[in-house]
Amino acid sequence: MSAYCTEKHDPTRKHKWIKAHVIIGVKTHIILDVRITDEHGADCPQLIPMLEDLVRRGFRPRKVLGDKAYLSRENYRVARTIGADAYFPFKPNSVGTSKGSCEWARKYHQFQLKREEFDHEYRQRSNVEAVFSAIKRKLGEPLFSKNVLSQFNELLAKLLAYNIGIVIHEMHEHGIDPEVNCPPDPPYVPPVPVFEPAPCDSNGEVVIEFEVVS
Repeated sequence: MSAYCTEKHDPTRKHKWIKAHVIIGVKTHIILDVRITDEHGADCPQLIPMLEDLVRRGFRPRKVLGDKAYLSRENYRVARTIGADAYFPFKPNSVGTSKGSCEWARKYHQFQLKREEFDHEYRQRSNVEAVFSAIKRKLGEPLFSKNVLSQFNELLAKLLAYNIGIVIHEMHEHGIDPEVNCPPDPPYVPPVPVFEPAPCDSNGEVVIEFEVVS
């Protein structure tokens, strides 16, 4: 019986999942950017591409908050480059050596010497936990797709549905205009008709050509 159960149910098989790495707005809780990875996808490398996408689309974040998984000199440096003040808490074994990142050294000393000030800003990171909780409550936690690509698409669809709900809420709660500010279309210019001269014979008379179909 035990051999049958092992063959049928494979109790040694580990459950696999996918991860959503998101950037949200702390006021509206809308999702501004997302990256989907498998369970082995590290958090730290996802931040820079998402920040670059935000800047490319016209966003200018003033602050970037993330847990210890996003802690790196490069993330601090890139956040400062786009004009954002980053808050990633340092680990117990972190040191203040800049190694080419002045922003790392500055934030390390702020974390050590002005901890209350650092924690006051960092506490806003809890908003992302509220977003994940809302998505699970409203749209359900499990994914029903079996194929990995379908799971990615299903999760993206859930995040899109969540964002639509946020936009509708903000329309009625704060009167925001949901229209996307795209450049106006150029004025319509009707095409100029082009008339080709009718064929003429050597005397300048118009030649009418026709074909008899029997």
